[in-house]
Amino acid sequence: MYKAKLGNADLSHADLTGADLRAGNLKGANLTGANMKASNLKEANLVNAALDNGNLEGSQLQEADFSGASLKNASLSNTVLEKTNLSKADLSGAKLNRAWLQEMSLSGVNLTGADLSKTELQEVDLNGANLTDVDMTKVILKDTRIDGAICAA
Repeated sequence: MYKAKLGNADLSHADLTGADLRAGNLKGANLTGANMKASNLKEANLVNAALDNGNLEGSQLQEADFSGASLKNASLSNTVLEKTNLSKADLSGAKLNRAWLQEMSLSGVNLTGADLSKTELQEVDLNGANLTDVDMTKVILKDTRIDGAICAA
């Protein structure tokens, strides 16, 4: 499904395990509860998509655009997020443990209650991100900006 055109599609609870959705247009798609484990979403457009409770474990998310997307309680464990756009995304309660985030901005992103344990953040901007109740056990921070982050308990 390389370069698939699935904008505004209802793919809620779909099984897309291992799908090749590189450079696909999923803008505004409903992927609530979808299983997208080990999928390739490099350079995909997921602007304003709904991915709440979705499973993206082990997926390739480099240079994908998730701006304005809802990823509440989604599982992004063991994912690669490099130059991924998550501006204004809601990742509250999301599982990002053992993920690798590089060269990206999480400025202003809602991460309330998210699990970032054992995650590596390299050159990530967390300015203004909501880190309330975030599990940051054994997080590795390299050249990461955290000033201005909201860290209330």
